[in-house]
Amino acid sequence: MSENTVDLLKPGQLESKSWAVRQEIEIPKSDNAIEDKRRITLEGRDHNISLVTRRLTSNPILRGFGIPLGPIESRSDIYILAWQTLKDRGMPVVDTVRKIDNSQVATTDLVANGYSVYDAKLDSQFNRESIPADKSFAEIPLEEIEKRANHVLEEANRQGIYLPKDGLLHIAVKNSEDWKLVLLDINDVLICKDQNKIPESWKEENADHTRMWLRQIRRIQDRLR
Repeated sequence: MSENTVDLLKPGQLESKSWAVRQEIEIPKSDNAIEDKRRITLEGRDHNISLVTRRLTSNPILRGFGIPLGPIESRSDIYILAWQTLKDRGMPVVDTVRKIDNSQVATTDLVANGYSVYDAKLDSQFNRESIPADKSFAEIPLEEIEKRANHVLEEANRQGIYLPKDGLLHIAVKNSEDWKLVLLDINDVLICKDQNKIPESWKEENADHTRMWLRQIRRIQDRLR
Protein backbone atom coordinates (compact mmCIF):
# COMPACT_ATOMS: atom_id res chain seq x y z
CA MET A 1 0.00 0.00 0.00
CA SER A 2 1.50 3.30 -1.10
CA GLU A 3 0.72 6.63 0.48
CA ASN A 4 -2.22 7.36 -1.84
CA THR A 5 -3.22 4.02 -3.36
CA VAL A 6 -3.85 0.45 -2.28
CA ASP A 7 -3.87 -2.72 -4.38
CA LEU A 8 -6.52 -5.29 -3.44
CA LEU A 9 -6.44 -8.91 -4.57
CA LYS A 10 -9.72 -10.80 -4.61
CA PRO A 11 -9.53 -14.47 -3.52
CA GLY A 12 -9.13 -16.74 -6.53
CA GLN A 13 -7.87 -14.00 -8.84
CA LEU A 14 -4.31 -13.41 -10.06
CA GLU A 15 -4.34 -9.67 -10.66
CA SER A 16 -5.00 -7.04 -8.04
CA LYS A 17 -7.01 -3.88 -8.53
CA SER A 18 -5.68 -0.48 -7.57
CA TRP A 19 -7.81 1.96 -5.56
CA ALA A 20 -7.21 5.56 -4.55
CA VAL A 21 -7.21 6.11 -0.77
CA ARG A 22 -9.56 8.98 0.04
CA GLN A 23 -9.70 8.60 3.83
CA GLU A 24 -7.78 6.57 6.41
CA ILE A 25 -8.57 6.49 10.14
CA GLU A 26 -6.78 4.44 12.78
CA ILE A 27 -9.11 2.27 14.90
CA PRO A 28 -8.27 2.42 18.63
CA LYS A 29 -7.14 -0.91 20.04
CA SER A 30 -9.32 -2.67 22.59
CA ASP A 31 -7.83 -4.38 25.65
CA ASN A 32 -5.25 -7.07 24.76
CA ALA A 33 -5.58 -6.34 21.04
CA ILE A 34 -2.33 -6.38 19.08
CA GLU A 35 -3.54 -6.02 15.49
CA ASP A 36 -3.26 -2.62 13.86
CA LYS A 37 -6.58 -1.78 12.21
CA ARG A 38 -7.55 1.17 10.04
CA ARG A 39 -10.81 2.26 8.48
CA ILE A 40 -10.28 3.30 4.86
CA THR A 41 -12.45 4.78 2.13
CA LEU A 42 -11.34 3.88 -1.38
CA GLU A 43 -12.28 5.37 -4.73
CA GLY A 44 -12.45 3.24 -7.85
CA ARG A 45 -13.38 4.02 -11.44
CA ASP A 46 -17.11 3.72 -10.93
CA HIS A 47 -17.76 3.53 -7.17
CA ASN A 48 -16.32 3.97 -3.69
CA ILE A 49 -15.91 1.30 -1.00
CA SER A 50 -15.17 1.34 2.72
CA LEU A 51 -13.09 -1.41 4.31
CA VAL A 52 -11.12 -2.18 7.47
CA THR A 53 -7.43 -3.03 7.02
CA ARG A 54 -5.81 -5.50 9.41
CA ARG A 55 -2.08 -6.02 9.89
CA LEU A 56 -1.97 -9.68 10.91
CA THR A 57 0.20 -10.81 13.81
CA SER A 58 -1.13 -14.37 14.14
CA ASN A 59 -3.12 -16.88 12.14
CA PRO A 60 -6.04 -19.26 12.50
CA ILE A 61 -4.90 -22.86 13.01
CA LEU A 62 -5.88 -25.17 10.16
CA ARG A 63 -5.59 -28.93 10.81
CA GLY A 64 -5.05 -31.21 7.84
CA PHE A 65 -4.82 -28.44 5.22
CA GLY A 66 -1.19 -29.20 4.34
CA ILE A 67 0.16 -25.94 5.72
CA PRO A 68 3.76 -26.54 6.88
CA LEU A 69 4.98 -25.60 10.31
CA GLY A 70 7.73 -23.04 10.57
CA PRO A 71 8.12 -19.52 9.16
CA ILE A 72 4.97 -18.23 7.51
CA GLU A 73 5.52 -16.52 4.16
CA SER A 74 2.02 -15.13 3.84
CA ARG A 75 -0.21 -14.66 6.86
CA SER A 76 -2.77 -13.13 4.50
CA ASP A 77 -3.11 -16.29 2.41
CA ILE A 78 -3.74 -18.40 5.53
CA TYR A 79 -6.23 -15.86 6.87
CA ILE A 80 -8.12 -15.85 3.56
CA LEU A 81 -8.13 -19.66 3.38
CA ALA A 82 -9.59 -19.78 6.89
CA TRP A 83 -12.18 -17.09 6.06
CA GLN A 84 -13.25 -18.91 2.87
CA THR A 85 -13.49 -22.24 4.71
CA LEU A 86 -15.59 -20.71 7.48
CA LYS A 87 -17.83 -19.02 4.92
CA ASP A 88 -18.26 -22.27 2.96
CA ARG A 89 -19.19 -24.08 6.19
CA GLY A 90 -21.93 -21.62 7.04
CA MET A 91 -20.19 -19.56 9.72
CA PRO A 92 -21.33 -15.90 9.96
CA VAL A 93 -18.11 -14.25 8.78
CA VAL A 94 -17.92 -10.89 7.01
CA ASP A 95 -18.88 -10.80 3.34
CA THR A 96 -15.59 -9.51 1.94
CA VAL A 97 -11.88 -10.14 2.43
CA ARG A 98 -9.14 -8.85 0.12
CA LYS A 99 -5.38 -9.34 0.23
CA ILE A 100 -3.21 -6.22 0.40
CA ASP A 101 0.17 -7.90 0.92
CA ASN A 102 1.60 -10.88 2.78
CA SER A 103 0.74 -9.46 6.19
CA GLN A 104 -2.31 -7.26 5.54
CA VAL A 105 -5.90 -7.90 4.52
CA ALA A 106 -8.92 -5.64 4.05
CA THR A 107 -12.35 -6.74 5.28
CA THR A 108 -15.94 -5.52 5.25
CA ASP A 109 -16.49 -2.35 7.30
CA LEU A 110 -19.72 -3.02 9.18
CA VAL A 111 -19.78 0.50 10.65
CA ALA A 112 -19.63 2.07 7.19
CA ASN A 113 -22.56 -0.18 6.24
CA GLY A 114 -24.69 1.35 9.00
CA TYR A 115 -24.12 -1.11 11.85
CA SER A 116 -23.04 -0.52 15.43
CA VAL A 117 -20.94 -3.45 16.60
CA TYR A 118 -21.12 -4.97 20.10
CA ASP A 119 -18.94 -7.61 21.69
CA ALA A 120 -19.21 -9.37 25.05
CA LYS A 121 -16.50 -7.37 26.77
CA LEU A 122 -18.16 -5.16 29.34
CA ASP A 123 -15.48 -2.47 29.48
CA SER A 124 -15.61 -1.83 25.74
CA GLN A 125 -19.32 -1.03 25.99
CA PHE A 126 -19.22 1.36 28.93
CA ASN A 127 -15.95 3.26 28.63
CA ARG A 128 -17.61 5.47 26.03
CA GLU A 129 -20.57 7.78 25.61
CA SER A 130 -23.92 6.19 24.86
CA ILE A 131 -24.96 5.90 21.21
CA PRO A 132 -28.44 5.63 19.63
CA ALA A 133 -27.96 1.93 18.86
CA ASP A 134 -27.60 1.08 22.58
CA LYS A 135 -31.37 1.23 23.05
CA SER A 136 -31.93 -1.02 20.03
CA PHE A 137 -29.31 -3.49 21.24
CA ALA A 138 -30.89 -3.65 24.70
CA GLU A 139 -34.30 -4.35 23.14
CA ILE A 140 -33.21 -7.40 21.16
CA PRO A 141 -34.85 -10.44 22.82
CA LEU A 142 -32.15 -12.46 24.56
CA GLU A 143 -34.01 -15.61 23.56
CA GLU A 144 -33.46 -14.73 19.90
CA ILE A 145 -29.77 -14.01 20.47
CA GLU A 146 -29.46 -17.33 22.28
CA LYS A 147 -31.25 -19.15 19.45
CA ARG A 148 -28.89 -17.76 16.83
CA ALA A 149 -25.78 -18.29 18.98
CA ASN A 150 -26.74 -21.91 19.60
CA HIS A 151 -27.19 -22.39 15.86
CA VAL A 152 -23.63 -21.14 15.33
CA LEU A 153 -22.48 -23.53 18.08
CA GLU A 154 -24.23 -26.51 16.48
CA GLU A 155 -22.81 -25.71 13.05
CA ALA A 156 -19.31 -25.23 14.48
CA ASN A 157 -19.46 -28.64 16.18
CA ARG A 158 -20.83 -30.27 13.03
CA GLN A 159 -18.32 -28.58 10.73
CA GLY A 160 -15.13 -29.15 12.76
CA ILE A 161 -14.59 -25.62 14.05
CA TYR A 162 -13.27 -24.50 17.44
CA LEU A 163 -14.73 -21.18 18.61
CA PRO A 164 -12.41 -19.00 20.70
CA LYS A 165 -13.24 -17.92 24.23
CA ASP A 166 -12.27 -14.29 23.60
CA GLY A 167 -14.01 -12.51 20.77
CA LEU A 168 -16.40 -15.40 20.20
CA LEU A 169 -19.07 -13.42 18.35
CA HIS A 170 -20.01 -9.82 17.72
CA ILE A 171 -23.52 -8.45 17.29
CA ALA A 172 -23.93 -5.95 14.44
CA VAL A 173 -27.00 -3.78 15.08
CA LYS A 174 -28.96 -1.33 12.95
CA ASN A 175 -32.10 -1.57 15.07
CA SER A 176 -33.82 -4.14 17.27
CA GLU A 177 -35.27 -5.82 14.17
CA ASP A 178 -32.21 -5.57 11.89
CA TRP A 179 -29.19 -7.21 13.50
CA LYS A 180 -26.90 -10.16 12.96
CA LEU A 181 -24.22 -12.25 14.64
CA VAL A 182 -20.75 -11.99 13.13
CA LEU A 183 -17.63 -14.06 13.67
CA LEU A 184 -15.50 -10.97 13.26
CA ASP A 185 -12.07 -11.91 14.61
CA ILE A 186 -11.04 -15.28 13.20
CA ASN A 187 -7.37 -15.37 14.20
CA ASP A 188 -8.04 -17.61 17.22
CA VAL A 189 -10.33 -20.01 15.37
CA LEU A 190 -9.21 -23.63 14.85
CA ILE A 191 -10.49 -25.56 11.83
CA CYS A 192 -10.29 -29.28 11.02
CA LYS A 193 -10.25 -30.07 7.32
CA ASP A 194 -11.98 -33.39 8.10
CA GLN A 195 -15.14 -32.31 9.95
CA ASN A 196 -15.55 -35.83 11.37
CA LYS A 197 -12.27 -35.59 13.29
CA ILE A 198 -13.15 -32.71 15.60
CA PRO A 199 -11.94 -33.53 19.14
CA GLU A 200 -14.71 -33.99 21.69
CA SER A 201 -12.95 -31.43 23.87
CA TRP A 202 -13.60 -28.80 21.17
CA LYS A 203 -17.34 -29.43 21.37
CA GLU A 204 -17.33 -29.15 25.17
CA GLU A 205 -15.31 -25.92 25.09
CA ASN A 206 -17.47 -24.49 22.30
CA ALA A 207 -20.52 -25.01 24.51
CA ASP A 208 -18.78 -23.46 27.54
CA HIS A 209 -17.62 -20.44 25.53
CA THR A 210 -21.12 -19.91 24.13
CA ARG A 211 -22.71 -20.03 27.59
CA MET A 212 -20.16 -17.53 28.93
CA TRP A 213 -20.73 -15.24 25.95
CA LEU A 214 -24.49 -15.28 26.45
CA ARG A 215 -24.10 -14.44 30.15
CA GLN A 216 -21.98 -11.43 29.26
CA ILE A 217 -24.43 -10.28 26.60
CA ARG A 218 -27.26 -10.51 29.15
CA ARG A 219 -25.28 -8.34 31.60
CA ILE A 220 -24.57 -5.74 28.93
CA GLN A 221 -28.22 -5.56 27.90
CA ASP A 222 -29.29 -5.16 31.53
CA ARG A 223 -26.90 -2.27 32.05
CA LEU A 224 -28.01 -0.53 28.87
CA ARG A 225 -31.71 -0.65 29.77
